[in-house]
Amino acid sequence: MAPDEKALRADLESGRFLAGEARKRWRLFSVEWPGVLIAITARDGQGFALRFDCSGYPQTPPTARLWSPERNAPLEVAL
Repeated sequence: MAPDEKALRADLESGRFLAGEARKRWRLFSVEWPGVLIAITARDGQGFALRFDCSGYPQTPPTARLWSPERNAPLEVAL
């Protein structure tokens, strides 16, 4: 396993990340390196999926885009 993936997986198993999951603030869907799919819940209760590119983590900050898990593709702009 590459060092960047190892570092990210350690953070995903940390108490801080798991506490957010327990509070239903976010949920890890999948890790298909370097892509990581996480569902987040907004304050109004609406849910969104984000696909993160975690290449080079933690030296390089992840980037993310809204994602459609059903289509496994970027969320359509109209949505």
